[in-house]
Amino acid sequence: MNSKLKLKISATVPNSFFLIMLILSCNHNNDVDISTQIETFHLTKQLVIDGNINDSNLFSPVNIVVDKENKIFLADPYTMEIKVFTTEGDYLFDFGGKGESPGKFTFLFYNFAIDTNNLIYFINNENKIEIFDNNGSYIKTIKPNVLSIFDISAYDSLNIYINQTTTLNGNNKNVILKINSSGEIIDSFGYVNTDLTDFEIWKAKHYRSCAIDIDNEGFIYYSSIADYNIFKFNQNGNLIYSIKGDIPFDVEFEDHTIIPVVWDLCVSEKYLYVLWGQEGQNNGNRVDVYNKNTGDLIGYFHTQLPTDERNPFIEIINDDIFYTCSFDSCKLYQFKIIWD
Repeated sequence: MNSKLKLKISATVPNSFFLIMLILSCNHNNDVDISTQIETFHLTKQLVIDGNINDSNLFSPVNIVVDKENKIFLADPYTMEIKVFTTEGDYLFDFGGKGESPGKFTFLFYNFAIDTNNLIYFINNENKIEIFDNNGSYIKTIKPNVLSIFDISAYDSLNIYINQTTTLNGNNKNVILKINSSGEIIDSFGYVNTDLTDFEIWKAKHYRSCAIDIDNEGFIYYSSIADYNIFKFNQNGNLIYSIKGDIPFDVEFEDHTIIPVVWDLCVSEKYLYVLWGQEGQNNGNRVDVYNKNTGDLIGYFHTQLPTDERNPFIEIINDDIFYTCSFDSCKLYQFKIIWD
């Protein structure tokens, strides 16, 4: 396998935990030219949490969040458990697991989120959201009126944002929905700028999938994963800016699989980070870094992971600590970000 990871999506119930993509529209762009950019940051490895070491606690990481108490929550799609560690790598506890009772998962999707009050939101079986506190205690399940959720982000329990890839009634074409603590849809915004009328269902669903994140002021960021468009909105659904990223490759389709151009998006205190989905080098896939207020490209760095291993997410804390993982080697990495 090379650095181009193929992804598969079902039109109804997923048979793989990798889902993906989307195309969006907006009114004004910040166009980016990568030909003038130089690598601005480098990474110093601080910690590796290896999911192969403890036979009684094996895991394959696909995503994490970090709470205000510096606990790392790691999702394992195989056991459908959430593993919890300190930021020094010490194991604390786990929760979730396979099952249909409250607090269990029938299909734990790899995108999840934590809000400003340390509540954690997981996507279960494509269109349900399981809510836990940061002690692993189950709170409740909500089910918005959609068929499929690709990503989720939350400011608090009254301001939750989901990416819908398929609607139940087919009328709402927006890709971002704002829901409340009961799962009721209270607003929607963001459009796909490609006419999907004649697309097969699986391909249209790829194009509508996008990564979401929210900053500490409540601004929402989402990224087209099929064509590298980034959008920033306020909580009222008003567009602040858009960015047309510059990449030396295109999205690729083969049968019902997709090779994405962007894997993930993450916003921290000052900067917005975008993980490329292709063209990994010996020092890993590229991460573009933008000024989150203006949308200007600041520079980039590479993840330092082997390019033949799947590297599906990034998480940045205080623009200082960088987390990513290799799904194939079952390792979570923590790096210090150093400005060059």
